[in-house]
Amino acid sequence: MEMLIPALFLGLIPGFIARSKRRSFFSWYVYGVLLFIVALIHSIVIKFNLLIGNNILLTNPYGSLYKIHGCITEPIKTIITEEDYEQFEEKYELIRAQLLSLFIHNPIILAMKI
Repeated sequence: MEMLIPALFLGLIPGFIARSKRRSFFSWYVYGVLLFIVALIHSIVIKFNLLIGNNILLTNPYGSLYKIHGCITEPIKTIITEEDYEQFEEKYELIRAQLLSLFIHNPIILAMKI
């Protein structure tokens, strides 16, 4: 019984780490309560779920990484040419609205490697 209370609190750590990587908080919390050390290591090494194309609409926008111009893993969806931009305006109107809302209401950090 005396180990249960610390385990309940320690389970929060893998839960929050996994949530920051777009994973289920509750599942990882239970995993962390039952097997803390294993869950902690696992939550640290799992990969971040990326948002590409229409997948942006299906997510909570906070703490997200948007690959608006596409990704090397899905080259067919890459936006490079003027024609691609025109199709984007027609095809992804809801994404444009969501991004505009995000830019208006939230601070944005842009990173660029030169």
